[in-house]
Amino acid sequence: MVAERKIPNPHIDNFIDFLRTPTGKDPFIQQREQQASVIMGQIQDLRAEHIELLERYPELDVSPHDQFDLTPYDDLDRFQMRVPDEIHFESWRIQRDLNLAIANHPARLFTMDQLEQIGFIPPPKVKRPRKRRRPIDIAEKNGEILWLSDLGQIRQLKLKRKAANHPQVHRTPFLAVGPLSFVGDRVRSFISVGAMSDIVGSVLAGVTLSKMHVLWHVPKDGKYADPNVQASFVKEVVEQLKNADDAFLNTYSQDERDRIIDRWISCMVVASEADPYKALKRNEKTTKAGSKSSRPYQHTAGIEVVRTTDALKREYGNGIEIFASQISSPYIAQASEEVGASAVIIGVGSSAVCTTADLAALTPTNAHLAWKLRGKLRIPVLGEGGAVNNPVVSALVGMSGVLGSGSLGGGTFEAPGGMFFFTKDNGETLLKPYGGEASPRSKHLGRKIYPTGEAFFEEGIVDEREFNPFHPSITTKIRMAWQGVIVGAADLGLNGDDPDIIGQIQRLKPSPLNRKTHEGNKAQKTH
Repeated sequence: MVAERKIPNPHIDNFIDFLRTPTGKDPFIQQREQQASVIMGQIQDLRAEHIELLERYPELDVSPHDQFDLTPYDDLDRFQMRVPDEIHFESWRIQRDLNLAIANHPARLFTMDQLEQIGFIPPPKVKRPRKRRRPIDIAEKNGEILWLSDLGQIRQLKLKRKAANHPQVHRTPFLAVGPLSFVGDRVRSFISVGAMSDIVGSVLAGVTLSKMHVLWHVPKDGKYADPNVQASFVKEVVEQLKNADDAFLNTYSQDERDRIIDRWISCMVVASEADPYKALKRNEKTTKAGSKSSRPYQHTAGIEVVRTTDALKREYGNGIEIFASQISSPYIAQASEEVGASAVIIGVGSSAVCTTADLAALTPTNAHLAWKLRGKLRIPVLGEGGAVNNPVVSALVGMSGVLGSGSLGGGTFEAPGGMFFFTKDNGETLLKPYGGEASPRSKHLGRKIYPTGEAFFEEGIVDEREFNPFHPSITTKIRMAWQGVIVGAADLGLNGDDPDIIGQIQRLKPSPLNRKTHEGNKAQKTH
């Protein structure tokens, strides 16, 4: 056995300081920065041109706390700024008001209270059938990795005579009770939103998601890499959520209002480094600003997330929810639970859609890891990335919540920029910038760059998300995601008599998971 060799390098600290020392900046990058500044300057002209719209929809102006900016890596040569037609503003307000009313309806609030009284029931370990093994078990034995989209369910075809005699399930009543689930210590929307600064980097997005009872994450990337900027953002969101004149609170007593506002604020989770010292310094600022939840966020496999979770728990005790992420192994997940994590978020660049998987030659692992954790954890498992695109399968493998970003918030009025959009075709298509947490766009905004101005460790592309006039609000996309889960639950033979919809899916016997073939995938998209 060859002993491990460790050769300490005394020049590492000097090397890091060297990279942070300003030197000559690349002239092309400087030129692109100036070009971006000129385009962003068009906002003032658009403000003057649309002053009446701003007066009627002041929440759609750009907040100084928002991340709405262009970088040298955006498609500057073709970008112009635009404001949508007036009809879309009223569509946005009507849809947003309806969806917020649905999310805060007494039926849903009652369901959340009832589920919390029952408590979280972890998804049990699924025993392998004697006669045959499930595709996910076969794949593990063969050393194969399945993506969530490789799996599907065929419970409808397997219903026995007695089970098939139940009455037809109507889907709309499901909306009154779900899909809700324990997402951390509390019951919230099964659909959650991640920490993409180009999606949740606006006060309006944060306030809106909180009022939808959707877990979302204050980014630590982009401009929010600065803890002071992050804390100012948190403070503004909390102040708006505590607005005593909120129309959704008018019918409730003061005690009930306080409980609802507390629920809203608890949906905001502050992302921090998976480093005890940095995380404590960052959370010291954000907890003073009003946050109640934290997410130590590590980007590669390691034990640091456990140490950081432990440090946060020792500092704040039960006064803070901790979401340990990104988890890459059953051991790290169990260790995070032991030191006090409220939930774990799985996936290290391999959550199905993250481009880190390409660079690191990783294969998506969400399905296998969630399946392995069944029966091993007493806290919820949340899946990020591609999990939100396959929410029913995600629940079947054992996830109690799924996180998305671009698919849920991209191109909406709530995304950073409010009423101000970009166009490449003179207004026929409206866009908003979208870059991953490790994209050159996010790196540049967070000043994680070489002295020349180049982005440091680029992982991901710089893209845009298109405005859909039928889904102008992030609330509509959230509701559409809810409806997708409800359709799956109804087709699995469930009903709304038991509001623990996600728990029912997780506890189905036998588990209806099956391997989806290429032709089966095509057949599923025939309409």
